[in-house]
Amino acid sequence: MKTFLKARSVWKFLSNLAAFYFYYYFSPGQLAASTSQVNTPFVYFNIQSKLSERHYSYLLFCFNQAGIAIRLKNSLHFFGNISTYSKQIATLNLLKIVYVPPDPKDCLLMISDINTDQYRNYKYKLTLDISVFEKNKLRGSNQILPFFMIPRLYFSGTYHQARSLCTNSRRKFKIFFSGNLNPDQYNSSKFKLLFNKLTRIEIIDALENGLNSDQILTLEEVKDNEIYFNRFVYSAWSRKSMKQVNINGRIENPEWLQILSKVDFFLACPGFIQPMCHNVIEAMSVGAIPILEHPEFFNPPLTNGHNAIVFSGREDLLIKIKEVLDIEVREIKKLRANVLNYYNEVLSPDAIVSDLMNQREHRKKMYLIESAYFWNLPVNG
Repeated sequence: MKTFLKARSVWKFLSNLAAFYFYYYFSPGQLAASTSQVNTPFVYFNIQSKLSERHYSYLLFCFNQAGIAIRLKNSLHFFGNISTYSKQIATLNLLKIVYVPPDPKDCLLMISDINTDQYRNYKYKLTLDISVFEKNKLRGSNQILPFFMIPRLYFSGTYHQARSLCTNSRRKFKIFFSGNLNPDQYNSSKFKLLFNKLTRIEIIDALENGLNSDQILTLEEVKDNEIYFNRFVYSAWSRKSMKQVNINGRIENPEWLQILSKVDFFLACPGFIQPMCHNVIEAMSVGAIPILEHPEFFNPPLTNGHNAIVFSGREDLLIKIKEVLDIEVREIKKLRANVLNYYNEVLSPDAIVSDLMNQREHRKKMYLIESAYFWNLPVNG
């Protein structure tokens, strides 16, 4: 069995590697890109990790979207472990694979997940690290790379919808949540030990048992011509594997941002092993105000009553939810404006690139919120 699993792992690695090089070398735009970028200022990515595909694919997208040329070091280890965004990364029109370190004089910023001391000729260097905890405590938020939407929304261009959808002033749902509610995944005892916060299952359980029947509704019970201004509406669905796509009750990907644009407040339940989830960023992009227990995972932290509703524990969750159900429209508009400002200035792709470039002289390291890191983190309890 071990031999079989090892052989399958090797086969997957080689398949990923072949796919990446195929997409890169046979992409129609790559030849033109490689010949048009001579002596062009660039960012240089030297990536070796197999853990953070989503983070790196997002960063590469951001720089490409900003019109900045990218030099990506040829890395068998990285390319062979890209399982989801191989084509999207390899076909970025400003990306060029390099086999030797490029000329430092044209390098705007070097980004790497390895020690950069050996690259002394590069003026601006940023090391990315997944060890976001220090002595069992979250590092300062100013050291954390802001989280992001699920990358497929960027590569597909769907994220552009947010610009028009965020102006939607007629919202159908007061408080909304949709996400996987599989208890085997989203009620982890390790999550409790690491963060001392409510799990996703505990949050939904608290609302199912703590709200009156006229304050809570499932999405399946919603009627098209009604507005649910005094209710918490949620979609109860469950899956065990990402390979399951057509799930009863799950909102399809193309409709997701449109649904979120009809929401005043989004209940930002945590992920399965760490608090952050892509859906809270997606919700904020269209002006949905987050209700959450982990504001410190944002950089800078979200602020209760300014750009978020922050709770602590089960009892406070119920108090805050009931307060939100009675909140005035004037207050909602103020909160929404602050949320959209935060998204545009901190979380948008343009904001990410601007921050990395503006801080390149002073900032030497940033930490990624990576689930794999927390799985391997020892806990006391």
